Amino acid sequence: MAFIDSFFGIEKWQFGLIMIALGLFIMIAHPLRYLTLAIMIGALNFTHPAPLPLPKQSIYLASLHTPQDKKWDEAYKEKSIQTNFNIIYDAISQKYDIVVLSESAFALFINRDEGILKKLYALSKEITIVTGGLYFDGKNAYNSTYYFIDGHVQIANKVVLVPFGEEIPLPKFISKIINDIVYDGAEDYIAASKPSDINIKGEVFRNAICYEATRSELFVGNPPFMIATSNNAWFTPSIEPTLQKLLLRYFSRIHKTVIYHSANMGENALIR
Repeated sequence: MAFIDSFFGIEKWQFGLIMIALGLFIMIAHPLRYLTLAIMIGALNFTHPAPLPLPKQSIYLASLHTPQDKKWDEAYKEKSIQTNFNIIYDAISQKYDIVVLSESAFALFINRDEGILKKLYALSKEITIVTGGLYFDGKNAYNSTYYFIDGHVQIANKVVLVPFGEEIPLPKFISKIINDIVYDGAEDYIAASKPSDINIKGEVFRNAICYEATRSELFVGNPPFMIATSNNAWFTPSIEPTLQKLLLRYFSRIHKTVIYHSANMGENALIR
């Protein structure tokens, strides 16, 4: 990842050559040590990879700017919901095939809100709607992405949860104590067992939510396309959005995956 914008390649063997050259340069106390730097020539990229082919659908990446202190504020809820629908209407008016809203764009359990579900089902007959939201199966809560396609919905649950953010990676009795003290008794989210691949009218997209989009587990099988959603309001202002984008570009290059990234309080990106 460190060399994603350099003349050097990003393969592990190329990184190894660079480390060997620098290690020898430091260890050898002789004027000829500069010759060791020639090893790095083997790590150079002499060709620039061609852009990856895009899916046939046109995809609208929603631009959301909801601060974290307002995201879950009940007083801000209706305004946030209306903003989401305005974005969908705009994408429809511009005749896009798919509109992608960010992680937890609907800061609620979408499958428990009949009014919102009804509207999303109806609008999905005009455009495929991809949006983040919570999912409750009657027992457990999930951080999810909803895919509304032609009046139907598919739900992709997050696979790799954020340690100490979405789950406490400790024995159950300890995590319960921490949740009671720190998170007002909130339960951990539940992780899906494997990544979800969603077929949208003939094209298959791998689903990824924020942190997990920068993990190798989500790129198993080298998916040609990925829809990634994030809520970067947690980290604004910070270097996190920049680091995230660099990692997405790294994994895109390694696995030859086109990534559509929609981020709240962050920079949307088509990475190819």
